[in-house]
Amino acid sequence: MNSKYLSLLIVVIFLWLCGFVLVGCDMPDFATTNKYDTTPIPQTWSDDLTLEAERQLPTATIRPAFTPTTVPPTSTPLPTSTTPPSPTLSPTEIDAIIFDLYENNGGCLFPCFWGFIPGQTKWETVEKFVTPFAYHVDFASSESSDAGLDVAEVNVVLSQVSSVSESQLYGVKNGIITALEAHLLPVADNTIPAILDTYGQPSEIWLLTASAPMDDDLGFRLILFYAQYHFMLKYNGDGEIIDGKVRSCFSGKESLRLIVWSPEEELTFVETEHGLHEPRPIIYDLPLEEATGISVQTFYETFKNGSEPICLETPTVLWPGP
Repeated sequence: MNSKYLSLLIVVIFLWLCGFVLVGCDMPDFATTNKYDTTPIPQTWSDDLTLEAERQLPTATIRPAFTPTTVPPTSTPLPTSTTPPSPTLSPTEIDAIIFDLYENNGGCLFPCFWGFIPGQTKWETVEKFVTPFAYHVDFASSESSDAGLDVAEVNVVLSQVSSVSESQLYGVKNGIITALEAHLLPVADNTIPAILDTYGQPSEIWLLTASAPMDDDLGFRLILFYAQYHFMLKYNGDGEIIDGKVRSCFSGKESLRLIVWSPEEELTFVETEHGLHEPRPIIYDLPLEEATGISVQTFYETFKNGSEPICLETPTVLWPGP
C-alpha cells in the first residue's frame, strides 16, 4: 500500500472515531437520569369521621310504610306559619330521603347523626343539607346565655307515618353544633340488642316509671347511657301493674329519643337527661340495678345477642305517683 492511500485511510478512521464520540456525548446517561419519578407515593389512611361542606342528598329507595303503634309523645303539630318544603321534591321523595337517613344514619355511628358530628360540623352545613327536605328550619340566638349556646330546630315530616312533625334540636356554639336531640325510628339497628352489640356495655342504664297509671297510661322508660361515646338513647315503652310491680317488655317498636354531645364535653347523666331543654331540679330516674336488681354488666351479657322481648320489673313502692 503506497503512502498516499495509507495517509487517506488514517484520516478516515480518525474522523469516524471523532463522530462516534460526538454522538455519544449527546446520549443521556440512564444510570443517573430518569425521565419519570418512580418513587412510590406513600398512602395515608384515616378512620376519622369527616363531613364535606358540600353534601348531596342521599340516593334513596322507597321503603314500605312504617306504622307505629302510637304517635311519639315528643311530636309537635305542623307549624302553620312556615313555608312548605321545596317544590322540587315530592312528599314521596322526601319520605324516601328521611327513611334512608333514619335507617342508615348517614353512614356513621353515634354520636354522629345523619353525618353531622358534634364538635366538628358547622350549623350552616347542617342547614344547607336539611333545607331541601325539612318542613321547617329555625335558628334562635341566645345572646343572654352564659354558655353562649344558640339553639336551632329542624322539623321533618314523614307523611307515611303521621301528619305531625318530628323535631330535632341542635345546640350551636360559635357556629359549630355541640349537641343535638332527635327522634329515631325503631329500625333494626336501633333495637336494644343491636345497640348493645354495636357499642358494647353502656356506662350506665337508667329506668323511669310511676307507681300507677295516669289516664290509663303508664309510661316505662329505659335509658342506655354511653358516656364513653357521648350519647344516650331513651326507649319509651308502656308498663302495667302486676302483683305490686311495674312490668314492661321492649320489643323494638318503642319510640326512641337520641341525645348526643361533643367529645369535648364530659357530661353526666343528670346533665343530659333533659337534653337541650332547661333541666328540672329533680329527676325521678333510678339506676337499673337499684330499680330492678339487675346490674349493667348482667343486662349487657343477657341481652346483647337476644332476639326475644326484653322484659323488666320494678317494685311500685320505688316510684312516685302520676
